[in-house]
This record gives sequence, structure tokens and C-alpha cells, in this order.
Amino acid sequence: MRLIKILPSVLILLSGLLLSSGFSENREELYVKILKPESNLDAELLTRVSIDHRSSQELYAYLNASTKALLDQAGIQYEVQTHPGKATPRTQVKMGSTGPPWDQYPTYQEYLDLMQALEDSFPNLCQRIDIGNSVNGKKLLFLKISDNVTVDEAEPEFLYSSTMHGDETAGYVFLLRLAYELLHDYGADPLAKKLVDSLEIFINPLANPDGIYATSDTSIWGATRFNANGFDLNRNFPDPDNGFLPGGPRQIEALKMMNFMEGRNIHLSANIHSGAEVMNYPWDTWQKRHTDNDWFIYICREYADTAQANSPAGYMTYLNNGITNGWDWYEIAGGRQDYATYFLRGREVTIELSNTKVLPSSQLDSYYNYNRASMLNFMEQALFGLQGSVTDSITGSPLYAKIEIPGIDKDQSSVFSDSVYGFYARYLDSGNYTLEFSALGYETKVVQGVQLDLNKKNILDVQLSPAIVGLISETIEEPKIWPNPSTGRINIAFQENMKDQILEMHIYSNTGKVEIIRKGQTSDLSMLDLDLKPGIYFVKLSCLGVQWTRKLVISP
Repeated sequence: MRLIKILPSVLILLSGLLLSSGFSENREELYVKILKPESNLDAELLTRVSIDHRSSQELYAYLNASTKALLDQAGIQYEVQTHPGKATPRTQVKMGSTGPPWDQYPTYQEYLDLMQALEDSFPNLCQRIDIGNSVNGKKLLFLKISDNVTVDEAEPEFLYSSTMHGDETAGYVFLLRLAYELLHDYGADPLAKKLVDSLEIFINPLANPDGIYATSDTSIWGATRFNANGFDLNRNFPDPDNGFLPGGPRQIEALKMMNFMEGRNIHLSANIHSGAEVMNYPWDTWQKRHTDNDWFIYICREYADTAQANSPAGYMTYLNNGITNGWDWYEIAGGRQDYATYFLRGREVTIELSNTKVLPSSQLDSYYNYNRASMLNFMEQALFGLQGSVTDSITGSPLYAKIEIPGIDKDQSSVFSDSVYGFYARYLDSGNYTLEFSALGYETKVVQGVQLDLNKKNILDVQLSPAIVGLISETIEEPKIWPNPSTGRINIAFQENMKDQILEMHIYSNTGKVEIIRKGQTSDLSMLDLDLKPGIYFVKLSCLGVQWTRKLVISP
């Protein structure tokens, strides 16, 4: 579950208290009901206390012991509830599963072993990716599944990720099982083969290992929502409306996830949670709708309808019969859904799998089968829409280009092709569209009358002609980078005539090795977290045919 708006007085108080309470030093996590909330909720987001859900009379929140003491001092009335991580009886949370029949949860070591075994058993289809460690040193792992797994192909990139909230556990097992079945069924199941052959699939079963294994590496009973520093990871991403750090200091798990996603070109993704049974689509942070709102409703409706058809009556029927706009449900700041959709130009939804957060192990098989067809259908949506490549009309070289629908795109809903193949994918509702293709140093090209239909793919390859570069370099001032030295976070200030221009950034070590590549509009790259070791680096920026290189010092 996610964050909501709350009383103005509570918002101001709790935000200030947590800033000074040593939140990251106190691991104890309490689940409370705040009593008698007023109906007039403030529009500001509560960014440091994690509200779970509300009714017309009650608010439920996750707190630590320090915050509890401060709430006592402030006279805010609450009742301590059974923590969701302990609400399911321990005897119903069985451990010791490394595969079929998938009716138990894996220990941490079994999780590591299974992720490695899938790579070892299917080396041509599966690659285990280690993106770093959690606060407590646990592995943050992905599986890449594709027919040519060691090569990045000109295919849509798809991501499933689960259990960012450590006490929401069903998706953890579901994604392990889904990966297992995609690989084992590859030769026998036509849909599995189609997906593996046609997509670059990334599966991250466990985004918060310290949360789910909070009490022991051999049990998930007692799992916590937060990471080991006491932060809600799904409030820790850059937010379109609330800034770069809406949820406190950037946590290592969120930073590693950001670095991974920013280094790819994820076209379609889902962030899996529990605590309700509903499909949630952007925006979470804004009341206004996403440009592709109708398409989001369609894919969420398809997921919910299919889940209902494969489950007992009443499953996945919450809110609007199993789907909801994020803001309509409750507002959040710092969620990964809006980060991926806005800053990375992808398309992400949030899937809430079960009302019970720690699903009893005896129900894992049933709930997986409620969702299996929906999960596969959702993946298949990545194969549809407008797809193609953008290349140089003279050399045929792939281009990093912007694909935009004039007069329709807003709030960074346009997409970019990758620089390896020039491949792009844009998902849209049925209709007739005009597309505009632009790239650094090339003439813009407009293509009219592009017909798209739901559940179908339209291929449109475009060639761009090199532009004649005039005296534009004389009118562009060098971007400013600060602080320098930096501990890892930098700001880049661009002049007004560089606003919303396409920018490429390469960061090199002092040995010449490329450490980081970022591409996007200047507005996307004005503030960055850099996962770099202390040392001397060189930043090369390219925009509008002009390049600048500056030294950057990363201090401890």
C-alpha cells in the first residue's frame, strides 16, 4: 500500500519530527491507527511518515519508536495495531521452498541459490544481474530473460519488480515462479516462447531484502515495510511534483534501482505490492491525468478482468472494479511508478495482489493462479503499440532520438530511442496520430497519418538527415556543475536556450573508463545521484552540437 494526504496539523508536525528524530538509527517499526482524523485533508504530501491506508474515520500508519514518543508528547491520539508483518500466524508462514510446488517461502540463502540455479540451468536464456547490496549487505538481484540473453537486442524492455515494502510478500514468490516457468516452459508454451524471444525481460523478485528478512534470514515472519534504515523505499524516488528527495535521504536500495533503470530503456514495467487487490495507474502525485490515460485504463482493465475470470467471486474488485487512478485512491510522493513514467519516459503501473500483506504460504499457489494469465498478458502488451528504429539517413547509424506527438504529449510523455539500435516503443490507445522525430544534430521529421490499434504492433522506421550546424555554439554558455567536489549528488544548470534540448552526458574515470552514461532532455538531467567511488572523474556534456568537458571530484 502507499501514501495518502493527511491533516495539515499532523502533516506539519510529523514531517518536522521525523527530520529531527534520528529515524534512520531506529529500526523498530510500529503500526498504528490515528484516531478521529478531520475530513478536510491538506494537499501537501506527508513524505517522512508512511501512511498505509485510510477510511472516513481512521488513518493507519507505520512509525518507529522515536516517532511514537514524539506523537505522545504532541497529544496525537492513536492505537498501536498488530504489525502486518506479524498479523499472519507464524505457523502459516512456512519456509524452505526452492521451486515446485511453490507453497512455501524461500530463506534468504535459498533465494540466492535459486537465482543462481536459473542462470546455471539456462545460460542461453537467463542471466543473473547483481546491482549491489542493501544497507545490511544483502544482494539486490535481477534476472534477465531473453533468447539471446548476453546481447542487448532491438526489442522492448520489460520489468517486473516486487516487495519494495518488505511486509508485502506474495509478489516475491510469484516473480520467482514466473521466471522459473518462463524458462522451463520455453520450448512447450507458445506464449512463453513468444515473450522470451521478443522481449528483454527483467525480473527483480525482491527489492527490499532487509525488510522481508528483518528478523531472520530463515524466516519472513516479522517482515517490515521499511528498509534497515527505517525508510519507505516507495517514497524515496525523485517525484515530478515534490522534488528530487521527497522521502528523506536517498537510500542505497533506491539508488541502485535508479542506476539500473536509468542505464536501460525500460518501456513497460510493474511494481508489485500487497495490502489491497487493485491495479493502480499514474499519476500518484498529480490529480491531472497522464496523456495516455485511456491506454493505462485499458491495460489495467485487461489485467483485472482476466484475474477475476481466473479466481473466486470478489477477487480484484476493489475501488473501480479492480482498477484505480493513483491520485483518486490517495496521493503519494516519491513513488517509483511516477519516477519511471515521468523521469525515465517509460510506462509503469502498481499491482496490489492481496488484501493480506504476508500471504499464508498455503494460499500462494491459488493466488498465483489467479494472476498468472494476467501477468503474462501484461507482459505481452510490451509487444504492441508503435515500434521501430531511428537511424542516420546517410550512414544508417542508430540515433538517440525523441519521438513526440505534437499537441498531445505533455508531462514528459514523449519517448526516446536507444543509441545502440535506435529502437523505440510507444504505447498508445487506438487512433490516428502525427509523430515528430528529432535528434541532436539532425533535421526534425514529421510523419502524419500513423494508424494504431490496441493489441497490435505498428512498425515505423524513420531516417533523419544531418542538420547543418551554424553559429549556434557562439550563443550557448557552458552548463554549470556544482557542488564540486561532491559526495555523489550534482546539480547542472543550463542556460535558457538549452531548455528541453536533448543532452548526452558521459562520465569517465581518470583512466578513461566510461563509468556513467545519461541521455535525455536537459530538464531530466538537472539533478543527479551518481553511484561513484571517491576519486577524480571527467564529465563530458554534448548538446546542440557543442561539447564541454569538466573535471569532477567525488569526495568520501
